[in-house]
Order: sequence, then C-alpha cells, then structure tokens
Amino acid sequence: MKIQHSKPYIDEKEAIEVAKVVNSGKHSTLDLVKEFEEKFSEMFNIKYTKATNSGTSAVHLALLALNIKPNDEVILPSYICQSVLNAIKYINATPILADIEENNFNISSNTIKNLITKKTKAIIVPHM
Repeated sequence: MKIQHSKPYIDEKEAIEVAKVVNSGKHSTLDLVKEFEEKFSEMFNIKYTKATNSGTSAVHLALLALNIKPNDEVILPSYICQSVLNAIKYINATPILADIEENNFNISSNTIKNLITKKTKAIIVPHM
C-alpha cells in the first residue's frame, strides 16, 4: 500500500503573494516577517511569536524552548517526516519511535504508555 505523506497546496492568492516577495528582491527582509509575527500574535492573543524558515527549525526551536538536553528522550511516531527526527538529533536527544495506528497512521497512545521512562522529556504528537 502506498501512503501519501503530504501534498503541498498553494492556492492562487498565495501564489500571487509569493511572487510579490520573489520579485521584490527582498527574500530575507525582516519587515514582512515582523509584520507576520505581529499579526499572528494579535490574531491568537499571545505575547510572543517567532516565525521560522521551516518546520525543522520550528521543531528544533520548540525543543530548545522546552530545555531538552542531550540524552533526554523524545517520543515520536515511527511514521513521520524526517525533519522531526533531525531536529531531535540536532540537540543530541534520543528519539524513541512509537508505533502508529493502522487505520489513521497517527501515533498509538497504547505504545506511548509503554515507552515513557524517567528520561522522557517530550512527546511529539503530529496528526496525519
């Protein structure tokens, strides 16, 4: 059975906005990022927001914010994007792979229970 992991989708409005940035020559400008962070904070009524350049960077930053240290254990599903595993390895934590549910490919709560130890510091639970 072939499992389609993720399919990117960009609608016409988003494509126009991407083209504006590309054509502006300001690919790494902080102005748009700062504006995005401010609007995001307002929308969700949160004090701090930090945009990242990728999901890998976002997970890496989250693990650092949670003070995950080398050799701490992080449980994650066995079926997941490689970048999540990479983020765990960047901080020298120990990834612990949990089985997934056959019907929806999400991490199995029954498996998680058996994997938690004193060294477990985080559990990453993405939805598929």
